[in-house]
Amino acid sequence: MDEPSKKRYILFLSSLLKDSAYVELCYMTGIMPINTYDTGTPLNMFREYTMAGNPRFSEFFDFTDSEVDDLYAKYRKVDENDAHITRDQLRDWYDGYYLNGSRCLYNPKAVINALNENYLTGYWSSSSKYEELYPFIAQNIDEVRDAIAVLISSEGYPARLNQYAAASEILKTKDQIFSAMVVYGFLTSDNGMVYIPNHELMEKFIEMLQYNKALGYLNTLAVASSRVVEATRKMNPGPIEEAIQLVHDKVIPLFKYNNEDALGYIVCLAYCAARDTHHFLREEKGGVGLADIILMPKNPSDDCFIIELKVDDSPQNAIRQIKKKRYYQQMLPSFWETREYTGRLILVGISYWKSDPSRSHTVAFEVYHAQDD
Repeated sequence: MDEPSKKRYILFLSSLLKDSAYVELCYMTGIMPINTYDTGTPLNMFREYTMAGNPRFSEFFDFTDSEVDDLYAKYRKVDENDAHITRDQLRDWYDGYYLNGSRCLYNPKAVINALNENYLTGYWSSSSKYEELYPFIAQNIDEVRDAIAVLISSEGYPARLNQYAAASEILKTKDQIFSAMVVYGFLTSDNGMVYIPNHELMEKFIEMLQYNKALGYLNTLAVASSRVVEATRKMNPGPIEEAIQLVHDKVIPLFKYNNEDALGYIVCLAYCAARDTHHFLREEKGGVGLADIILMPKNPSDDCFIIELKVDDSPQNAIRQIKKKRYYQQMLPSFWETREYTGRLILVGISYWKSDPSRSHTVAFEVYHAQDD
């Protein structure tokens, strides 16, 4: 809608609603905020409530955890013998929109469609407005591209949200872009940080990276990431070392690359394509201590990758630590519940030689066999 048409529509609503004796209350809903245009707008009598602004009614924007519990119980009752979706999968795919007090909300359209169709996919995001936001992201306004690299690594990124930004014709700053993405539902916000909320949206972000060359190094990385997953299955270190080096060269300014935490962000970026087939678990309890990264397959016949990271130490020592502390224990029974896991456990050691840049990153593998214990 062009600007003159918007103004005519606002004037129509004003003449219909404002100072009219027959109107006691007008309740309007929609994804876009009301564009105030200026302080003398004919619609300045409205009070707006959005997920990016006043939290008073935010619990009613989407489904709460208890509401999804009730829906899932009905789904199991109806499709008891043919239920393909677990409760944890619903949470992984469609949860993640924050409320005050760290409560989370679910995408209602996606949950309803998933349970009705008995199938998990991106129901809501298939009709998304990425085409309106992508040109701004591609231009790397205020380093938005670099910020997306952080978000893809499952980290939060600081942002000052403006709940009216989505109504603007031109999004000039990084904060305006992120504000619009929160209003549209592409990102969620909590305590001054924005995040990619769930698997449904992460899938869309990675798809955008894979098919848009204008995103530069992020597109190169996303394409290389597919080779990283296959190389891990084949236990071929070359493509993995190359991809991690690519991220290291491009993303170093975003992280202080001098410890295992920073290396962990880089490795998550290098494995971004694995999110189609695996769940990412970071600092996961297993055996004695916390495993750095576990890529748990969604298909019980696929390989599970247990990744340990080292700085200025060998990848072989990283694998020894996995085995010594038995990071693989307690994982499969708790994750798979009643389903049997038949895939391999591939132990992956990844090292960064800060003290010797010529050695860069090195990778080693080992397949875990239960009899080894």
